[in-house]
Amino acid sequence: MSDHTDDARRLLGEQNLVEVEVTRSADEPLRYDFVARREQTLCAGELTFDERFSIDAYTTHIMCGTGITPTQLESMCENDENGEACELASSLLRDAEPVDLVRMTHFANRACERDRPRACFYVGVAQELGDRGMPQNHNLAFVNYSRACDNESPVGCFNAGLMRYRGDGSLVQRDVGCQLLARSCELEYQPGCGEVGQCYRDGQGVPRDFNRARELLSGACDEDIGIACANLGKMYEIGQGVEQSDTRAFGYYGRACAQHFEGGCRYAAYLQLHGRGPVPNRAIGARVMARLCSNGDAYACTDIGVALHEGYPNVPRDRARAYQYFRTACEGGSSASCRNVGVYFRGGLGGVTRDLNQARTYFQRACQAGNQEACTDARG
Repeated sequence: MSDHTDDARRLLGEQNLVEVEVTRSADEPLRYDFVARREQTLCAGELTFDERFSIDAYTTHIMCGTGITPTQLESMCENDENGEACELASSLLRDAEPVDLVRMTHFANRACERDRPRACFYVGVAQELGDRGMPQNHNLAFVNYSRACDNESPVGCFNAGLMRYRGDGSLVQRDVGCQLLARSCELEYQPGCGEVGQCYRDGQGVPRDFNRARELLSGACDEDIGIACANLGKMYEIGQGVEQSDTRAFGYYGRACAQHFEGGCRYAAYLQLHGRGPVPNRAIGARVMARLCSNGDAYACTDIGVALHEGYPNVPRDRARAYQYFRTACEGGSSASCRNVGVYFRGGLGGVTRDLNQARTYFQRACQAGNQEACTDARG
């Protein structure tokens, strides 16, 4: 039986395929499997000859890009060590319903190892979180985000920048973090632009420049980045490089809330709770804070607790409820509320039985979380 390997290469070349790799099937000697490229796209398929006629009697089946079946891509990745096939397999798994994150990350890792650096981003996510079949390793996560960034992956630059800015897995390096975030912004990733705006607003990693901060935050907010709208609102609330305006602050907080950034909802509710903003309504502010607290926002629990402890117009004092909000906020990580729970135990407020030992326990807990007033209370 004739070997048609060279014929297969010639015929595939006539179909504008290049970098052709042909393998004769062991089970069907007249079938030839191949991997090739058409322009910039990976292709695969099979070519079968019919020797009853001539070498020109053949059939082909060609699939390119994501038209290649997942099973074929996975086989090409595992057996042929084809980095592009690994990357395509990972991409298909990422878009599948339901998503198999462990298998997706497996093929992304193989693509990353085979010099497909954009796939390294997904490996970095798994390593940063310590899931998807990968152990947590912040240092390797940063390396893989950086590899993706070097290949112009804006989200790779973004994640690498956040890790260096926060110091995840290393010392805090805010200058490096802001540089990487700026690169993500240059690649037109608007969340990166918003974070660079924060760098300029706070003067962390770059010289403080309120005009540049406002420009970047405004651009990201216009692209519906909720946290950027909220941070721009904060500049107007406290008059940071702009004329102070509760009205403009409230407007930006509302835009952030509409983009599902709940910090914006809380900031807007805070203005209302304290009788500020274009339409101050303390009762509405209290209701929003209570809703956010029930959704797990510890800061909102603290704010509504303070309002009920003090008593505001249209928000009557209710220290029994305030205590419950402070307890919830303390368990959610609010050191200020842990101190407030201690104050309630020390003073027997809101129907709580006076208990100095319990008070000291909460003061110490708040102190360990960095609340200096609680440290003084604990020593008293």
